[in-house]
Amino acid sequence: MAKFSLSTTAEEQSFFNDYFLIGIRSALKDYRFCWTLNRCLGLNLSRTPALDIHLFGAQGKKPLSNTLFDHYFEQENKPGTYYFSVYKEDLFFSECSYFLYNNRCEDQLLIPEKKEVDFFFLVPWSANVPSKEWLSLLADVKDIQWSKLIEINSLKSKINFIF
Repeated sequence: MAKFSLSTTAEEQSFFNDYFLIGIRSALKDYRFCWTLNRCLGLNLSRTPALDIHLFGAQGKKPLSNTLFDHYFEQENKPGTYYFSVYKEDLFFSECSYFLYNNRCEDQLLIPEKKEVDFFFLVPWSANVPSKEWLSLLADVKDIQWSKLIEINSLKSKINFIF
């Protein structure tokens, strides 16, 4: 029997070409952190439950599987189901959006290779604000311990940002 596999390389490249990624460390809960960013930076990020990322895996036993069809085989609220909140703001002058991803849910990470990061801020290049300027703006927010630019292509699990 023939075996088929789904290649997501083209989707990854088209999604990430227009963005740069900033990793942020903060002790705040996701909703409070989003409110702080909105207040301090004049953003209008809001949670979009339809965009929340659902990953499945046995609690602390197996790695997260994260395939397109997991939701057909797993029941919601079952142990081992992890929900990572996503906040979004659509830019009125382009087709791009800002995205704020929570990297933590209980004892699991959305991007396991970045354990030190609490939030990921995905910023479109079309926003016409250089990445260094974003880093200086974030440095002025008192509830942020640190922020740094992250090379998206260096992440093994970057597909988790999309699905």
